[in-house]
Amino acid sequence: MLLFLCSAVCTFLADLFVKKKVNDLDAEGCLPQTVLGGRVHLKRVENPGMILGLGKSHPLLVKILPAVLAAAYFLISLPRLRRAGALSRIGWGLFLGGAAGNAVEHIVRGRVTDFIRQPDIPKKPRKTWIYFNLADVSLVAGLILSLFE
Repeated sequence: MLLFLCSAVCTFLADLFVKKKVNDLDAEGCLPQTVLGGRVHLKRVENPGMILGLGKSHPLLVKILPAVLAAAYFLISLPRLRRAGALSRIGWGLFLGGAAGNAVEHIVRGRVTDFIRQPDIPKKPRKTWIYFNLADVSLVAGLILSLFE
């Protein structure tokens, strides 16, 4: 259980730290910028909705639904977590830490800070971009890892 808790707390704190840093960099005029040889684009955007901006016209739903779904998914899977292997426990920690990071930001600020844009696909320019954050990555990676073992 310690591995799960450490993973959750570290993910939650890392998400809050990175979002704070992104907000500071944006305030200093250092964003947008491209990193990793042009493969990743960083730009601060505010997302009042859930993933892909869903539900942005229903702020109360956006504050409550993700936290309720994450809690329900966790409680339903708790018996499995107790006998899970290390990889699965890390996954659960990533999932819970990411969910908590976005939930806290939604509750406190009414929106989340997204800042990572998917890389360009050669010869397939996009008109719209999907932005996400560390919590989103943790949610997806954690969900996948939690399915193992």
